[in-house]
Amino acid sequence: MAFVVELLLFVTGSLLGLWYTAVLVLPLFYGVPKALFAWFRKELQFRAVLAYLIAPFLWMVFLTAILAGMRSFWRTGFNYFQESGGFNFGDALGSLTLVTNALLSRKAQSNMKIEFEKFVQPFRKHA
Repeated sequence: MAFVVELLLFVTGSLLGLWYTAVLVLPLFYGVPKALFAWFRKELQFRAVLAYLIAPFLWMVFLTAILAGMRSFWRTGFNYFQESGGFNFGDALGSLTLVTNALLSRKAQSNMKIEFEKFVQPFRKHA
């Protein structure tokens, strides 16, 4: 039974790692520097950088509130997640998988560039 629980926690950790890496890490490490560089070249308004920071900030506040609530109201569950090898390994593996895909896949890089251009289009400076 413990194996099944750890396997489910591994899958949950993998999905959570994929999700928060997509929501937090990639915008912060891809979108913000690219938007800052375009702002320095006077191609974008500074609001584009701020727009890239808003969503990760709100997700971070949301996740912190969930973890703080879980730690306060369900300490045994929080400790079990914290000490679970399956959950933590799945979380790390999910994050590394997405980052590796973003770094090595030409299709993923192309998609990120397209998404960036769509996102910053309203913030472009028209000369």
